[in-house]
Amino acid sequence: MSLATGLTAIILISCNVIRMSQVAVTYDEATTYIKYLSGSYQDIIANTFPTANNHFLNSLMAKFFIDTIGDSLFVMRLPGLVAQIVYLIFSYALAKKLLDRPLWIFTFFLLLQLNPFLFDFMGLCRGYALAIALLMASVYYLIVYLQKNRAGWLALSVFFMTAAVYANLSILNYTIAFFVIIAWQHLHRYNNAAAIRAAAISASSAIIIYLLTGKQIAAMRAAEQLYFGGHSNFIRDTAGTLLQDSLYLDTSNNIVYTASVILVLLALTTGAYWISALYKGRDKAFYGLSLWLLLIIPALSTILQHHILNTPYLITRTALFFYPLFIISQVYTLYHISRDKLWGKQFLPLIFAALFAFNFIYNLNFTHTHTWRFDRHTPWVLERIVNAKKNHEPIKLRLDWWIAGSFFYSVEKYYPGQFAPLDDFQETRYELTDYDYYLVQTKNAHEVPDNYTPDTIISDNRYLLFKKKD
Repeated sequence: MSLATGLTAIILISCNVIRMSQVAVTYDEATTYIKYLSGSYQDIIANTFPTANNHFLNSLMAKFFIDTIGDSLFVMRLPGLVAQIVYLIFSYALAKKLLDRPLWIFTFFLLLQLNPFLFDFMGLCRGYALAIALLMASVYYLIVYLQKNRAGWLALSVFFMTAAVYANLSILNYTIAFFVIIAWQHLHRYNNAAAIRAAAISASSAIIIYLLTGKQIAAMRAAEQLYFGGHSNFIRDTAGTLLQDSLYLDTSNNIVYTASVILVLLALTTGAYWISALYKGRDKAFYGLSLWLLLIIPALSTILQHHILNTPYLITRTALFFYPLFIISQVYTLYHISRDKLWGKQFLPLIFAALFAFNFIYNLNFTHTHTWRFDRHTPWVLERIVNAKKNHEPIKLRLDWWIAGSFFYSVEKYYPGQFAPLDDFQETRYELTDYDYYLVQTKNAHEVPDNYTPDTIISDNRYLLFKKKD
């Protein structure tokens, strides 16, 4: 199985490298480049333009790679590749640490990798993959610490946890679970010296996280930039959107919601199982319950934040860190429930591996991401416009703001001087007629002035390119 794991890792890395080379720049990547990577390191650290788009550690690494290697989209995405390698290493290490049957170890490893939505971010200049990779390292060293109770392992876990938060602020929810488990560990073991060391290490990490992100979070809240999220409920917003995106579905439906309810109930049942096992003194119950708490406490944290602070529920990519935590808890539980049964030893892991592999392979592509699918047409649209140019005047193009980011980046990088300064709009005003082209949402096409004619429908009929009549 070690050979199979290694070959799988090589295939996944190769696919990711191809995607890094082929997938067009996305809106959020372009915004990161324009607002942060083109500025100074201090702009990134201080979040000079206070938006949640700046994933601090990812932005710092991307700028370092650009300054060191060269300014290209592939280089800008290198932090994602680093994240993938770290994630692969610690996924396998954690599998071997928690399980002892080769088929289950391989299945555990596969299920952590074979999520096409998570895989998207391994090849993008965003902080989600980096945060999840560092979170995986933190979980691994946390388990080692719980087993060996040595401060060095706790320090490593805290280091990776702190770095994960700096890569993406949604990991703050994980830190709450982390501190609860450490406190429970020492209440359980009654070792005063070890408890003091653990408290000191944990407090140090909390202080460092505050110093790194406290002012930035306050500035974003003041600027009302922490608006991305849902306001329905945890199941529909967090679990539902995460399941929808993991299946690469364009819209949610009743089946997705029902499946989300089942998954949440399954997670709650898992907790009941481990609480019962701990009460009965069963082997590994402490670790099983700890892994469950790593999942359930962040979920409760997002719910409480919503009701107390009116913070939106985490949705889609901001909720992505729940995926590995769910897989870790559920696979570990299923393994212990079924390990002495023939179907548990052989058939159950194979069924899960086959289902996840089918979903991953079915949705694997080298042209676009699920979240920013509309950006895949940007290179083609720009090439079409430039090739149709009949004079030496700069091309005047007006864009819907939703897709403007990739155009701003692409025009600056690949067509310097060939376009007039791009203008995007957030209000539906189409009366101006001095543009050569409009790129608008199809639903607003009827508002474009009569002296423009439809040229091309793009992005699954969502956008329409209008060209000024001769």
